[in-house]
Amino acid sequence: MIFGNKREFAIEVVVNKIQEDYQLFGYVHLYIRNKRIGYFRFIDMLCDIMLSFEGIYRMKNMRLYEELFYLDKDDLFTVIWFAHRFQVPQHLRPMVEHFFPRSEDIDIYDDRVPMDFNFFPEVDTFRQWCGFLISSGKLDKLVYGYQPDIIGYNENEDTFYLRKNFSEKIKILTLERGIFDSVVKEAVDYFHKQYSLAKI
Repeated sequence: MIFGNKREFAIEVVVNKIQEDYQLFGYVHLYIRNKRIGYFRFIDMLCDIMLSFEGIYRMKNMRLYEELFYLDKDDLFTVIWFAHRFQVPQHLRPMVEHFFPRSEDIDIYDDRVPMDFNFFPEVDTFRQWCGFLISSGKLDKLVYGYQPDIIGYNENEDTFYLRKNFSEKIKILTLERGIFDSVVKEAVDYFHKQYSLAKI
């Protein structure tokens, strides 16, 4: 089943196998602008993926961040991606900490957890893909791409070296507010219905 519009944002859910203990196996793809994200796996447990989507849906009220919304795509992606890491490149640290201030304990954020903006379930299906959703007013902005390649680290200077062209792989899509969440809810509701039918 496909939920949403592949030309914008869609989720494909395929039930491949139902175990005797009623666990549903299958796979999930996302489509953004007709590009499929994710790959076929026989062993994915749909309950893990869809419960992760359910958690993403519950975060919908946490994505309002006006100032962050208006960053360009490279800064938007990079700031959120590095904000959840223990180490941040020196040249990015002021900007990251402006949006995600830290307490005296460098592991704890004062304001919010950056990964609340994540819209990919944390499963192997999506490999190195990473994406975030920020809302402002009547709009949602999806910024997504491959995780930056860290090709070196200078311990003395506490500096990361990134592959220079990683920003070329970052894309951005702006949607009317609510489209993303309605697609996710449809997919999650479908999963729960299939799970209920499997137990009959």
